[in-house]
Amino acid sequence: MDEEMIFAPEATDTEAAEAQTPESAEPNGETAESAALSAARDADIRAFLDAVPDADVKNLPEAVWAGVRSGKSLLTAYLLNENAALKAEAEKRSGRALSAGSAASAGASAAADFDALWYGD
Repeated sequence: MDEEMIFAPEATDTEAAEAQTPESAEPNGETAESAALSAARDADIRAFLDAVPDADVKNLPEAVWAGVRSGKSLLTAYLLNENAALKAEAEKRSGRALSAGSAASAGASAAADFDALWYGD
């Protein structure tokens, strides 16, 4: 008798089919690498939704998706975008607060205008 026949039990049809498929293939047709990427993406989305539950996920800015495409997590890309928007808004408000106003009204007051109209100066 052949030694392989003695030590190797007969394979069932299912085992024979599995032996013909690549070792990295999952039952649903995904490779192990693809399944790992899908799981990582799902975890990334869950982390984002846990951290920012009120985010309008259907209207995320293109800058967020550009960050994701460059390798950042969705949460990191979103927070960097929000931070940039808040900095821009703060600079805009800061500029208004430091502004002396328009040159047309410099030195004049509303009371002086009223007095000129009232007294005819």
